[in-house]
Amino acid sequence: MSAPAQLRLLARYGRLRRILLWSFVARIPLGAVTLSLFLGTRISTGSLEFAGWVSSAAVVGMAAGAPVQGRLLDAFPLPRVVAAFAAGQVLALAALALAVTGDRRDWVVVALAFLQGASVPALSSCTRLVTKRSLPPEELGTAFALDSVLLEVVYLGGPALAAWAVTAVGVRPVLVAAALLTAVGTVRFLRAAGLPALTGTADDAPAGPGPESTDRPAPAAPGRFTAGSFVLGMALLAAPFGLIEVALTQRATEEGATLASVGTYLTIMGVGSVIGGLVHGALRWRGGVSVRFVLLALGLGGGLASVAVVSGPAPVGLAFALAGLCVAPLAALGFQILDLISPPGAWMQLQGWGSVANTAGHAVGLTLGGYVAAAQGSSAAFGLIAVAVPLAVALSLPALRTPARTRPAATVGAA
Repeated sequence: MSAPAQLRLLARYGRLRRILLWSFVARIPLGAVTLSLFLGTRISTGSLEFAGWVSSAAVVGMAAGAPVQGRLLDAFPLPRVVAAFAAGQVLALAALALAVTGDRRDWVVVALAFLQGASVPALSSCTRLVTKRSLPPEELGTAFALDSVLLEVVYLGGPALAAWAVTAVGVRPVLVAAALLTAVGTVRFLRAAGLPALTGTADDAPAGPGPESTDRPAPAAPGRFTAGSFVLGMALLAAPFGLIEVALTQRATEEGATLASVGTYLTIMGVGSVIGGLVHGALRWRGGVSVRFVLLALGLGGGLASVAVVSGPAPVGLAFALAGLCVAPLAALGFQILDLISPPGAWMQLQGWGSVANTAGHAVGLTLGGYVAAAQGSSAAFGLIAVAVPLAVALSLPALRTPARTRPAATVGAA
């Protein structure tokens, strides 16, 4: 696969262009809202700890709502479920825009942040499902990799955009803009996807072996311990993203720099992620998925943890750029493994648990990082990454050691 192959795919399928475009628009708040809440609360209350509680409540809400929404998506028509959750998301964002700008540590804000997270519509899972039903099997690998890169832009570019926007105009306009993006993007996505592609369950979709596999038999589902251990590993791999948001904010305070520097470093990491995702997809790999997963995880952890011992814009920027190269490929491989170990009849639910892993890990990073950074400084928060990533790899080993029955189907990056 190469970048020209992705462009040819978009040129050939106009419906796919619309699906990916509006799914991307509706998912921009996924990357922007959490950090916006953190920075907005930090500015209005002056408390780093309370800001961590508010932002992590939003992430925990996402983790709590994802499996519930997954069950609903497996049981009821997808357009109804997605539209209902999107409406709840818009209302919660509007309420937060009014509540978060107060100067008190009002725990109503924490509750609203949780509700906002719990109502996030599962557009990533729906995008994967529509793509499986809309394209021939030989095109799926290219389409999934493209959506993986777009999703990494959301998760890494969104925080950078949020940091700049909150600094420039305040948190209230940012939350209102997020509500508008959610509403418009979801409505247009549902129209672009069409009802035929959004009815039934995920198991009704074509099996979709990618261009690298043929005659893939349905694999026997591994044990619950294997799947659960891998989900926990994914959660710990997501923790560094919460840790770096807190640590960068604290470092800017320590150095007397503007909070816009947070956005600058996250942008560098986001650019690296996009480049890494495109390069990883363009190459043909001889090694197994498991080996690449471990190497990329250690590369990500090493790059981010090194910021604890380096200083200056150039060295820190280089560390974030190198770590970013690992992000999109690691996300794609993680969900490729998750797809391989998915039990029959629960594809959408396991997609939800994948989202739980990402969001819960992010919440742990935000909350733990807030306390550690406030007590020990930014370097200590960065240092936690050196513990989280090796532990994540260890928890993932049962799934990584699962005997390869056949090549796994191509799938997309984080939900």
